[in-house]
Amino acid sequence: MSIKSHTTRFERELQPVLPPELERIIFEMAVEDITSNLPPTRCALNLQLTAKRVRYCSLSFPTKWENRIRPLLYRIFKHTNKRVDPFPNFNGSNGLVMNEIGPFIKHFLYGSSPLQNYESMANLIRHCPNIENMSVWCDADTLSTLYPAISSLQHLKRLSARFGCLSRSQVLSPFMHRLTHLEIVGNLGWDIIIELKNLTHISTSVVVYNPYDHEFMTDPLVHVEQLLNKICSPDGCPNLRVVKIYSGSPLEFSDIRLVLLPLGLFSYEASVWDWLNGANERVDSWVFADRIVYARQMGYMAPDSSLVLDPFSFDHKKKLNTEGQAWWKGLHHPFVPPDKNQLNCL
Repeated sequence: MSIKSHTTRFERELQPVLPPELERIIFEMAVEDITSNLPPTRCALNLQLTAKRVRYCSLSFPTKWENRIRPLLYRIFKHTNKRVDPFPNFNGSNGLVMNEIGPFIKHFLYGSSPLQNYESMANLIRHCPNIENMSVWCDADTLSTLYPAISSLQHLKRLSARFGCLSRSQVLSPFMHRLTHLEIVGNLGWDIIIELKNLTHISTSVVVYNPYDHEFMTDPLVHVEQLLNKICSPDGCPNLRVVKIYSGSPLEFSDIRLVLLPLGLFSYEASVWDWLNGANERVDSWVFADRIVYARQMGYMAPDSSLVLDPFSFDHKKKLNTEGQAWWKGLHHPFVPPDKNQLNCL
């Protein structure tokens, strides 16, 4: 068979040709499966069929499609456990060049504890200057060790990590002042937080881990109450819009910006799944909390902030008034729980 006849047959198999905008959406959905839902077998027919179309387009218009594909394919770095290779994997045999791929990465998740090679991780972060959203869920001293690399990120807006080993000067460094979303895994001096004036969203849990003695604090509610009293006061964070607390029971604190979520959603697997939702522009716990606060502000629901709200079982027909129900129904992308297979892949 001649090359020309083979190409013609290949083109015919790929008919009909869809509008470029629709093809892009399909490709983005396939990429999302790669970064979050790829099964352990690494065999997914929808990805294979999409890859066939993308390969044809990339061969036909190499420069145009390379500029489209790589920023989408490599916008997320994820390494969640030792059993699964990171994606993208710069240590594999796929020929990925860190200098070329690193600038595409905007969402960065490392949750494989303990971190074995600090120099390698710091080098990777330095090659990813455009990171906007970072979660580092490792030992208490990890953030402190990686501080020189992380503090150089000029576009970082969201950070989730253990902060206990950072010094006061490190917490108050310029990169922390650029943050809008801060999730505290463990304890951090609450007096310091109110000095971060650009924060709009803050999150923590009532299970507060003490990084100094490596034990859970005996009365975590006290620490959470200290946080709320500090940041929600008139002298607290001036731009604060949402406080997201993972709790197993109601809290005696009244502020429409406070949203209590079930403690189970703070588990490692649930946190990874939630983080991937946000990175893939789906509804995550931040979006859910934003919606709850907005509903309270608009008078769509009671302003009671002391009760725990489960996003999976939230019944807008019972919680919201008629106007609020119409608003909620018009929202896109509901908060969909993961299935067991998805959690096992994280």
